[in-house]
Amino acid sequence: MKEVLLELLQMAQDMILNVLGFVCDMGNRQLLKEFGSAYKKDNTVFRVSHPLDPSKSLFCFPDMVHLFRSLKEVWCKIGSVKLPQDVVIRFGLRSNPVNFDHVKLVSEFQEDMDFKFVPKLNTKELEADHFRKTDLPNARCILEDKVGMTLDLLIYCNDAPEEYSTTAWFVRLLNHWFKLVISRTTSLALSHEVPEAYAKAIADLKLVSELMKTMRLDEEWKVVQMATESILAIPEILLSNAGYNFVLLGRFLHDVVENIFPIVRAISPTPTAVEFKYALKRVVLSQFFFHNRKSSYEADDREEAVGLKHLLKLAQEAV
Repeated sequence: MKEVLLELLQMAQDMILNVLGFVCDMGNRQLLKEFGSAYKKDNTVFRVSHPLDPSKSLFCFPDMVHLFRSLKEVWCKIGSVKLPQDVVIRFGLRSNPVNFDHVKLVSEFQEDMDFKFVPKLNTKELEADHFRKTDLPNARCILEDKVGMTLDLLIYCNDAPEEYSTTAWFVRLLNHWFKLVISRTTSLALSHEVPEAYAKAIADLKLVSELMKTMRLDEEWKVVQMATESILAIPEILLSNAGYNFVLLGRFLHDVVENIFPIVRAISPTPTAVEFKYALKRVVLSQFFFHNRKSSYEADDREEAVGLKHLLKLAQEAV
């Protein structure tokens, strides 16, 4: 895999393209290691020397959507984590523990309601099988602002324990972090033209990175620290050095690749290498026509580097 990436970097360099980094999912840990990246608690390396030009840096980006799903999944498994005491004091929180059972209580509280506070949150989502748990919609209905607001309502109206407010704060923080790192709209863009919004967004991203560094968590969560620190470094390069007016962090996801997989799995849930090869040929054409609504990723709205007309032209020339 490293050789393939080096070849792509060389091709980009030959075309005078400046590559700032590469994005990979959570299954490519060996690739990250081979490039010198690391994400241990006391050794987080997200910026390495560019293999083709040592004067430049190359950033390593674990995909944010994979991270968000992993965050939810690990929290679901371990049940409870503790916030550092200095964070509790700084934000005036009532307790240290962040408990996943509090989310379950929200589901139970609204179970018999016709109009629910968190419409998509139910027992089915909380007890989903492995494949459903790894869906982005499943993670988003659990780590969303409405869950935090409902927990605050339970404290205010139902005399629920005030420790619920800590879980509410944590859920809102992760939801806001995710909105920032997948943003494709100017309302959440990072820009020096709006200093107050830029400073707040950077502070929120740094807070999540700090939490992942200081909390006693599964190694999967430590990758969030690495990814967030990469995201924090890139905008400053583009805004201050490259002259960009704003940066959309959602452009650092690999939606364009990930959206292929749900279509392939729709053809064959567990394809062999040969089945995947033939399915990929069909998908390459079909993705020009529609977006799979069951995908865990949003539609990639950028312009295609290679369009359908170009592919048809190449096919005709080859005959």
